[in-house]
Amino acid sequence: MNKGPEDNFFEEPAASYGQPITFERLWALMMENREQMKETDRKIREVSKMVFGQGKSMSEVAEAFFRGALEDMRELAGIKYKHIDRLYRKTENREAEFDLVLFGDTEVIVVEVKHKLRLSDVLEFHTRQLPAFRELYPEYADKKLVGAMAALSINKDAAKKMSRLGYLLLSQSGQMIRVSLPQAG
Repeated sequence: MNKGPEDNFFEEPAASYGQPITFERLWALMMENREQMKETDRKIREVSKMVFGQGKSMSEVAEAFFRGALEDMRELAGIKYKHIDRLYRKTENREAEFDLVLFGDTEVIVVEVKHKLRLSDVLEFHTRQLPAFRELYPEYADKKLVGAMAALSINKDAAKKMSRLGYLLLSQSGQMIRVSLPQAG
């Protein structure tokens, strides 16, 4: 039944709605919607695996590239090192993973590897990662700690910040890597 304009508080269309929906029809629509949502969830999980899996594999490629290059070099920015390792340690207070750690006689170089280096990565390395190394590995307290980041792609602001903070920056240069030393002073 159509109501007059004075009764149309919600400005509903003046057309007839037809028959009210039955419980059985409502239930069928809900079940259909449920199946569609399950399919949507499945597709989201599939896309997530593809996206995050790709991101992880890109990081693994970058890490493998720099590890291989550094194993061949055995000297970085004038610092000789004997071996390279990947470290992970967890204590009650802290947990951290270090992509590449180069061990020399008097220095330890901690290298964080990224596929694409951003300013936020540099700040995270400076404020959390590098301080965590000292806390988690007190057995290297007698060694000079040198910070370095390596990436296949580097944001300009990130590169400037690395230099200002006094860290080494490793980047790809053809089939080689290039080391940018920090600014003096």
